[in-house]
Amino acid sequence: MRLRLLNLLLGVCVVFSTAKAQTQNECGTADKQSWFNKLKSKHPIADQRGGQLIIVPYQIHLFKASNGSSNLTLSEIYTEIDSVNHFYANAGIVFVECIAPQIINDDYYYDFDYNLHHTDVLNQFYSNNVVNMYFANTVTSSGGSSLCGYSQYPPSEDYVMMAANCATNGSTLAHELGHLFGLPHTHGGSADELVDGSNCATEGDYICDTPADPTLSNSIVNSNCIYTGTATDANGMPYAPDPNNIMSYSRKNCRDYFSPMQYDVINTTYNDFRNYLVCSFPTATNEKNNKLDLILFPNPGKDNLHLTLSNNQKNATLLFYNSIGNLTYETFCDDKFKTINTANWVNGIYFYKLINVNGEESNGKWIKN
Repeated sequence: MRLRLLNLLLGVCVVFSTAKAQTQNECGTADKQSWFNKLKSKHPIADQRGGQLIIVPYQIHLFKASNGSSNLTLSEIYTEIDSVNHFYANAGIVFVECIAPQIINDDYYYDFDYNLHHTDVLNQFYSNNVVNMYFANTVTSSGGSSLCGYSQYPPSEDYVMMAANCATNGSTLAHELGHLFGLPHTHGGSADELVDGSNCATEGDYICDTPADPTLSNSIVNSNCIYTGTATDANGMPYAPDPNNIMSYSRKNCRDYFSPMQYDVINTTYNDFRNYLVCSFPTATNEKNNKLDLILFPNPGKDNLHLTLSNNQKNATLLFYNSIGNLTYETFCDDKFKTINTANWVNGIYFYKLINVNGEESNGKWIKN
């Protein structure tokens, strides 16, 4: 049995369901001061990003009821991870499935309770050297509160735990992974960061290009994602926080932004504390779409992309789009095998669409590293 961290709540992010009024504190996390001291000692964070994309492997663990029912599908999870990859691309990081998803049909774990299930889950359903992404129907904290998800600051085991009703809201999974890669909440452990930025390295989130945050919530961020609060800092200056920052407690649909220094923290944390996350399983080398039986390899790749089509799909059109949806490459697949020279393609995530003569489509993604 692996050794467990003694403080089970370090880095645990507690976010209440958007179906509930956000009058309660969103996070029951016990601050990990040892990690925050590292952030302060490294200030300003150095940008360690190079030209090569960092592949971070993951495995999905989906808890379903004993009869196989669930409020979440693998397809929905993959779509959310694509969204996560859009956010993390500027950190030079892309999350790639390394091990086939694990489906656990068990009523005992379906509604996840931290006190009852946390240690059992990490003992029974944990893969080394990958980010373990757990998805349950509901998640309850050690104090009995309903949660959206949690993870842990480094150094720690590599996982995030998500509740189904928050798993596909476009920002919570990215938020929890932010904790895994070292990012505090923008409000930090207190509201002591000054609006003028004079103590940004020692208070709040210890990141100076995120404005001081008095702790956001739905009640002080309107539906247009505008801060409406009136709080002032210790100097009497009114706060002007960023409701779009992913590490804030703003409305979930508003959160779509990491700052440049947050990207530096993510990248530095990977390099210094989680660089052992490497896929050693061959299942991650190919992406296969069963509809047209298209195989792309290697994935991730570098200078050449090889395609294999069963049934000799004549005159199929293959389109590649970059991460912001621009068409970057188009070709015809007029034979069973094809090789595309990708040496001059920019590193990043590409989404493909293959359309055969019958109008059937196949979709997927390929990563240039």
